[in-house]
Amino acid sequence: MEVLSPEHSMNTKIPTRRKEHFLRMLAVLFRKLLLPGAALLSMIQVCVIRLLFPLRKYDLKGPIKNILIIKLDELGDLVMITPFLRALTSHLPEANVTLMVNRNNANLLKAWSGGEVIALNLQCTKILRWWILPWRHFRTVQSALSKKDYDLCIVPRRDADLNYATFIAYLSKAKRRISYSEKCDELKTWINRGFDLLLTDAIESKEIRHEVEYALQLLELINIRIVDTANYLEISEEELHRASELLPLSKENYVVICPTSGHSALKQWGIDRFSAVVSALASRGVIPVLVGAPNDIVLGRILEKSAPGKCVNLIGDSSLGELAALNSRCRVFLGTDAGPMHIATAVGTKTVGIFGASCPHRFAPWGEASTFIVDEIECSPCHDHKIHRCHTCVHSENICMKNITPERVLLHIIDSN
Repeated sequence: MEVLSPEHSMNTKIPTRRKEHFLRMLAVLFRKLLLPGAALLSMIQVCVIRLLFPLRKYDLKGPIKNILIIKLDELGDLVMITPFLRALTSHLPEANVTLMVNRNNANLLKAWSGGEVIALNLQCTKILRWWILPWRHFRTVQSALSKKDYDLCIVPRRDADLNYATFIAYLSKAKRRISYSEKCDELKTWINRGFDLLLTDAIESKEIRHEVEYALQLLELINIRIVDTANYLEISEEELHRASELLPLSKENYVVICPTSGHSALKQWGIDRFSAVVSALASRGVIPVLVGAPNDIVLGRILEKSAPGKCVNLIGDSSLGELAALNSRCRVFLGTDAGPMHIATAVGTKTVGIFGASCPHRFAPWGEASTFIVDEIECSPCHDHKIHRCHTCVHSENICMKNITPERVLLHIIDSN
């Protein structure tokens, strides 16, 4: 999980409204100059790959025996396709399934019984990403997939494919290659120009839906009827055992809290607000369980001071699989829009998500036991469903998040009983 430094997440200075005009000019420059260049580069890449590796048309009839699923995105995105994976493997139990994921997230699938997991290294310089990732993917396909005869490949991603998963789909030589069209949104139309030519089925969908629903919609193309849409994560006995040692009391005694939103400054709720919630919970006899990545360790120490001797601070001290196990032993999860929030919902823990900068229609915690808090203002969500997520707020601070008070959040946690 990519995270901000403690200083960044606590003291991030968001430009004032005086810079709004300048930011809008940069957005215009981005549209007028950079996007056409990106579209040209994308078309060249597609033409080259199709010229070097031409594919013949296959007979798409017959049973589906070998399936390749490619999900190279962030942690939360991976968790949100678990209903998709569950539906696919339950409807095609005899099929051999290969799941390709970002190496940083592979530990979460340690106990997954649905098939083989291949972890890919996506870390590289952004300047040469357009060259390094396609070349790296080509070598991976040659070493890991060349002897497999895939009947079906699915890339469950609607937004722009920044990790070139569609290239892997094409290079896998799967007879049928399904994903969302480059025409789904404006940014993808530019960034992934020509990617539809690498697919056999490019699905165009401009309707705003939850990410879970986007993934499940692709299964309709292979006549899979969805009955159960619940998130689901398998947890190993080893991870469950460690969680029970760390949290030996019944789950009613614990509330798990993740105090950061990773790399996004705009999604930060603020350490002072989390501290207030930690203090209030401890005063009620509830034990706050603090989780996060190693870069959040200082945040954990600050939160511990809000309730000395009454917290279980596990920040930087658990793998992704162990994080899932820890969540399963807690009554409620509290956090903002980030991977740990989606992990909590996937193990059945009641979840309270704090939203503002990101879109709850697409990224809210999934499931009947979960809820989200949002204080929508004119400019929220930042993503705006059109061109690109703004990285800088037009206000002096992210007021859509700061307007949500600790008292309001505390009520949601208490009401989750």
